[in-house]
Amino acid sequence: MKKTMEDLVILLVDDEPALLNLLSVRLGIFGSQIFTALNGEEALRILEQHSVDIIISDIHMPFMNGLELLDIVKAKDPRSPSILFATAFADNAEIESYYARGIDGVFSKPIDTKALLEAARQVTKRPEEIWSTPPAGNAPMTLQRNLPSYASAEKTRQFALGRRGFFLSLKESHPEVHTAVAFDLTFESGTISKIQGTGWVRWTRISSQKDFPSGIGVEISYLSDECRNQTISQIDSLRSVHSIPR
Repeated sequence: MKKTMEDLVILLVDDEPALLNLLSVRLGIFGSQIFTALNGEEALRILEQHSVDIIISDIHMPFMNGLELLDIVKAKDPRSPSILFATAFADNAEIESYYARGIDGVFSKPIDTKALLEAARQVTKRPEEIWSTPPAGNAPMTLQRNLPSYASAEKTRQFALGRRGFFLSLKESHPEVHTAVAFDLTFESGTISKIQGTGWVRWTRISSQKDFPSGIGVEISYLSDECRNQTISQIDSLRSVHSIPR
């Protein structure tokens, strides 16, 4: 069932009481039910007693930090509740790790409340709803690739799907983080034949690191009618914790 802001139950987690109060007021204006916690341990106690749609959490906190909270929550259910991180600083490698561990979005402090509200609206929607609206304009870059079967591409680390996006290996011409990209990926065999649409680059890996090849992490914002249902079925079958795989 589609939820409005008035229907949402939001848990705010931060060790700064002033920020908790500010966000509670700003989000509460829209009718959402708000719970607050000063660290991950307090958040877990609230989650034991209440069903929550979205957790908005700081990362660095005493007793239990945001990453520990993320791992515990996603181990129980990768899809719900949605979790957004708010942090004063995170480099590219850290953001890559957050998405691999299941985060649904990352925001910088000071928090842009308008952007946070839009993210809250989006993360509670079903993929069929989020990915059915075409972008208003053309992306400045199109990623085209002919791949073997999905299983083979994943095994060789050329491509992998997560709950909200994908990893694509790239050796050169890496687009910048936060830029829009179009993609047209075809598979020679297997259960999925094409993934075509647009998205946002959330992180880049310019050079290979240990077992991870160079490439980019893309959050999907639109899938074409031709491939949407097939791609969503593939994602559902994977039951992945990763929002965007590494």
